[in-house]
Amino acid sequence: MEVVMDEVGELPVGFNRGPWFGRLIAENGMTLHFATPSYTSGTRGVQRGHVLIEPGTEAEFRRMKGALKGAWVLVDGENQGWPIDISAEADRLRDSIKLVNAETEKVNSQIRRENWNNRGTKKPQRELLPMVDEPALFYREMVEAGILGIVQSAKTPIRVLYDRKNLHDMTFETLPTVPDIKLDEHQYKLIYRMAEERRYFQLEFDIRNHFKMGPVKYHNVIGVIPGSEFPDEYVIMGGHLDAYDVATGGVWTVWLRKLGYQV
Repeated sequence: MEVVMDEVGELPVGFNRGPWFGRLIAENGMTLHFATPSYTSGTRGVQRGHVLIEPGTEAEFRRMKGALKGAWVLVDGENQGWPIDISAEADRLRDSIKLVNAETEKVNSQIRRENWNNRGTKKPQRELLPMVDEPALFYREMVEAGILGIVQSAKTPIRVLYDRKNLHDMTFETLPTVPDIKLDEHQYKLIYRMAEERRYFQLEFDIRNHFKMGPVKYHNVIGVIPGSEFPDEYVIMGGHLDAYDVATGGVWTVWLRKLGYQV
C-alpha cells in the first residue's frame, strides 16, 4: 500500500494520555467511571482528597476558602464533552456573573430578613430570586486556593472532546494545572448527596495525561492501493475513529485506485 502523509496543520503543544483510575473511598466505596477531555491536566501521581460542592457566591467562597486546599470540587452543569473554559474571555464572563449574583444576594438577604420577621403572621413568605448558574464560577480562585481538581456530571456513554478554545494558544507556561473530570451521572448524584449530607468520604484519582513540547505537526494519512484495469477510476473507502480523547486514535481513509473492479 502506498501511504501519503498529507500535512494539515500544527499544534503548539503535544498531548497524550495513559491509564486513568478513580475510586470512592467510603463505607460504600466503588470504582469510578469517568474520563477527561484532551489537553486537560492529569494528576501528579495518585491524589486523594475530601469533596466539596463549589461556591456560588463571593460569601460562600470566602467561608470555604480554607477548606479548598486538597479538595475535589463538584461543579454544576452537565458535561457536553468540552472542558470547563479557562480562556480570558471565560474569565470575563465569570466576573460579570459574579457581579450580577452579588446584587441578587443582597436582595435575597433582605427577603430572608423579611420572611424571618413575618413568621407567624398572615403575610406570605417571599421566594428568593434565582442566581445565575455557571459551572466553576470561581475556577481561578479555587485553583489558587489549592484544589486537586473539578468533577462534573456526565451522561453515559461519557463524551469527552478537547480544549478547542485554548489549544492553539497553549504554551508550557499556560497549561491547565488541575484535572477536569467528567463523572458518570449516577455516581455523581450519589457523591453530591453525600457531600450535601457532610458525610466523611474521599475521592482518589490517578490520571496520566501528558503534555509535550511542540510544535507538533498533524496529518491526514492516506493509503493508496494501486489497481491496473481502470487507471482513471477511484473507489474511496473511509472511516473515522477520532484521534482525540478516548477513541482508538486513528483517522483512516483508503483510496482504492486502478482495482479492476466495477463499482
